[in-house]
Amino acid sequence: AAPALAPAPAAAAPVAGRPDGRIIATPYAKKLAKKLKVDLATVAGSGLNGRITAGDVESKAGVPSSTAPKKAAATAPAAAAAPSAA
Repeated sequence: AAPALAPAPAAAAPVAGRPDGRIIATPYAKKLAKKLKVDLATVAGSGLNGRITAGDVESKAGVPSSTAPKKAAATAPAAAAAPSAA
């Protein structure tokens, strides 16, 4: 019996966008997409009127969002200032 061939990886499907085919994204999202090598046509926008934001690009790329609030940094000084019971 011949070994089964693995199916070729499917290209990322384009997200349904504007009827005219234009991709609306913030300038920083465009810059970030270029840096992270993310195709904006495959990113769903969460901004006003479906606009692609930097957070959308970061989510698609799988990197931590630089726009998310940094909770760990806010709690670290409080933990360091607390006296330890030794």
